[in-house]
Amino acid sequence: MDLPSAPGNAPGSFSNNKPPLGEPSKARRESLKKHNEKAPIQLQNLCPIHKYYAAADTVLTQFKQLLKEGDLDGAYIIGRRFALFSTISLPGHDYYASPDPELIKLRLKNQKDAQWVTTGVERIVQVMDNQEIQK
Repeated sequence: MDLPSAPGNAPGSFSNNKPPLGEPSKARRESLKKHNEKAPIQLQNLCPIHKYYAAADTVLTQFKQLLKEGDLDGAYIIGRRFALFSTISLPGHDYYASPDPELIKLRLKNQKDAQWVTTGVERIVQVMDNQEIQK
């Protein structure tokens, strides 16, 4: 009995000739990061953390506006900035894990916003990939 040979692609992958997510727009995104991205900032504990949460909300508003305007490059830059600030910089503040109910509320809102923005950035990458493929 002759059995067909195993497919050449990796298990779980399909041969649909589609490049991996992010690959078509990689050069575009790397260029955006190179020209616009800075290392996450270290927060000063002398500044109340609620002011940093307010700054994060301002950046979130910018992200939403850029998405609304269809500025994918701008939204990608600002979305990454928000995500890095929310996941790296804010947790470094001494009051980040405070038991204060108001700070807990701000922290949970920011964490939810960071998840939403991260999903948005992933979708932006998909659209950028499609744009690069269609060029």
